[in-house]
Order: sequence, then structure tokens, then C-alpha cells
Amino acid sequence: MGTLTRAQEYFKNTPDATKVYETSDGFAFDWLPNAIAHANTLEDKQVLTLNRDGNLVTDADNELDVLTDLQKEVLTNGLEKKNYIIIKEIIKALEIETPDQKAETLIEALESYKVNKLIK
Repeated sequence: MGTLTRAQEYFKNTPDATKVYETSDGFAFDWLPNAIAHANTLEDKQVLTLNRDGNLVTDADNELDVLTDLQKEVLTNGLEKKNYIIIKEIIKALEIETPDQKAETLIEALESYKVNKLIK
């Protein structure tokens, strides 16, 4: 069996963790600002966000962390006028700019967000 990566070691030792930030030299950090600070000392300044399975977490995944489970459900399956208040909360949480606050406008903005950010 091969050796564990630092990210794998981190998850093994920290069972409650859901993601880790890994720099190009393989160091693992639990806090993004620390990973960025370390990466700035390296030639390759890239910082990857990995989940427990070792999969790369995308920017869209990170953005959705600010949403409650109910908001995620509405974003996925409930973009209808009857969910207007929750839709407004999602727009605010994701910092999506819209020309007005009409239900149709907000729903259209979230549909566009889903196509451009989540479906790839």
C-alpha cells in the first residue's frame, strides 16, 4: 500500500472535516488564508480544494456552501413564484446582481446561474 498524501492524512486525523486546501507542494491546510499565504512562497501558487473523497471541489461547490439546505433544494427544484422569499435570499447569498427584484427576474437570474455555474 502506498503512502498517504497529506490531504488523506488530514482527513484521517480530522473525521469531521469536509474539505482541505492543498498547495502545489502537497501541504494540506484547514483554513484557506493559511494555504494562500503558504502558496505565495512557492513558484506554483495554485491552491486546490479537495473533499474527503479526494475530488476537486469547484468554485460553484464552494459558492453553494453559503446556502441552507432549504435554499439548495429551492435552487435545484423550486424556482417558482411561490418561493419568492427564499429565492430573494438565494440571490443575496450568492451575490447575484439583478436589474430589479421581480420574481421573474430573480428566477431568470438563478436559471442562468445554474446553467453557467452548476451544469458543466
